[in-house]
Amino acid sequence: KSGTDAVFTTSSAGSAPTVQALAASSITTGSATLNGRITTDGGSSILERRFSWGTTPACSDGWTAGVSVNGNDFSYNLVELPPGTLYYFQAWAKNSVGWGQSTAASFTTVSQAAPTVQTSTPTLVTATSAQLNGTINPNGENSSYYFEYGTTTGYGTSTPTGNAGSGASAI
Repeated sequence: KSGTDAVFTTSSAGSAPTVQALAASSITTGSATLNGRITTDGGSSILERRFSWGTTPACSDGWTAGVSVNGNDFSYNLVELPPGTLYYFQAWAKNSVGWGQSTAASFTTVSQAAPTVQTSTPTLVTATSAQLNGTINPNGENSSYYFEYGTTTGYGTSTPTGNAGSGASAI
């Protein structure tokens, strides 16, 4: 004997997480902190978070692992980057349904500042010697210096190289 038909609806399997790339922070000449946020978990627990990054909008130069997590926000400190370079990154999160990814965000590492140099008038000038004078501000970057001198504007001779350090004021 047959029974009556039963009507039922299966529950939704959920969806992949929705993820947002937040502005990069702590940007220096050689590093930046990538930031992301999970805006919805898709109905399942978040299993993994990471970033893809690169020098093109495809963000295909690398993947991060071991991100720092603070609630729905997550971050990763990307290091050993060249100064003055444009980078793109995407935030990613995974639940039991799959991966969700943000649109690409971008940042530029800080350009390395050139030292500021000013020469001064030579002092203690004699027939065979002179003291060469000047100031250098390393502008926070490891810097060295030397003087060039000679009897023409082609100079031809230089002093030994000195170390100016990496301070941020003139020496």
